[in-house]
Order: sequence, then structure tokens, then C-alpha cells
Amino acid sequence: MTAADRIGLRDRILLTCFGIGAAALIGSTLWMVAQHRLTAPFQDQWDMLAWFRECARDCWSPSLWWRQHNEHRLAVPRLFFLADVHLFGGTNLLLVCANLAIQTFHGIVLAWLALRDPVIDRRAGLTFAIAAWATVLSGGQLENFIWGFQVQIVLVLLLATLASLALVRNRPLVAGILATLATYTMANGVILWIVLVLLALGRRMPLKIVGALVFAGIPGLFNAR
Repeated sequence: MTAADRIGLRDRILLTCFGIGAAALIGSTLWMVAQHRLTAPFQDQWDMLAWFRECARDCWSPSLWWRQHNEHRLAVPRLFFLADVHLFGGTNLLLVCANLAIQTFHGIVLAWLALRDPVIDRRAGLTFAIAAWATVLSGGQLENFIWGFQVQIVLVLLLATLASLALVRNRPLVAGILATLATYTMANGVILWIVLVLLALGRRMPLKIVGALVFAGIPGLFNAR
């Protein structure tokens, strides 16, 4: 451990106070979610009722899962919606828990990246890790937590982070699978393919990998009418 990595008493106190503040922030968010979570369909979520009726008749129809909602193809989120209906009677309980779990895992990934970054010292890594957790579980994102329909919003961001990380760690196939899931989670998931191509070029990966990413991302261009 270098001198830059050592954390003095003053920094320990500051980090402890920072951590306590972040924990209080996260605790207040969880309390607000418990008090204010929506248990009935809200706004766009009402559109899912007609989809559920059709799914009850023929849930294996590809066109049913491909169906567009505004500008989005919600094939992946609909798995969550369907599970909530069958397991919890459509009360959004599973969706709210999924939103919290996704954001918690996203925070873990970001914190892990910060703590393992060889460029920054341990003090900066701990600061970023705490800040990442406080950000992803902040009450500023309360709408994403209390409204189950927001599962696609938090999920597409997690998938983008994981896909980018997979490509950086030279796992292009995993990155492509995650990017495909992102594409059919929200419309903005299509942008992830551009990010991956630029990332592959920036890291001077073989042209066959760059070409494969370009080719794999083309179907996403047909998501919109």
C-alpha cells in the first residue's frame, strides 16, 4: 500500500460522517417507498391491462411481445409486469422490489469499479463508492422506486453499465447479449450499440468485433415504426 493509499484519522472521520449521511439518505428513501409506493396502475401502466388480456389468450405470440408502447419495445419489462400480476395480483410489489434491487446492484457495481480502479487512491475510491450508493438510492429518484412501471428505466441503465464493463473486460459476446436486452427494455437501449462500437474502436479491438457489434445493433433500428 502506497502513502497515497493510506487513510489518515481525519479522512477516516470524514468518510465515516459521509457514510452515515449516505446511510441516512438511503434509509429515508426506503421509508418513503414503504409509505408511498403505488399499488394500482398509474398513467402508462394502464396500457398494460389490454396487453394482459391478450396474453391470457395467447401469451406465446411473438407479436404480443414485440408490440410497441410509444417508442419502446418492452419485451424484457413485460416479463416483470407479468410476474407481478401472477405472483402478487398486479399490486406492483414485485416491481417496486425489483426497482430497489436493480438500483442496489447498480450501486454495488459502481462501488466495486471505484474501489478496484488502479488510477485513483483508496480514499477517492471510497468517496466515490459511497457517493454512488447514495445517488442510485437517493430520494431524488423516488418516482422510479414507488412506481413499478419504471422498472425499464432503471434496468436499461444497469444493462448499459454491465455491457460496457463486459466489453472492457474483453467479453464482446456478453456485451452483445446485454445490449440486446437493453434494446428490448427501452428505446434508448439502441444507443448502447453506438457506445459499444466507439468503445471497441477506442480500445483498438479487432475489426471483426467492431463489425459484429455494428451488425448486431442493426435490428434495433427497426424498433420504431
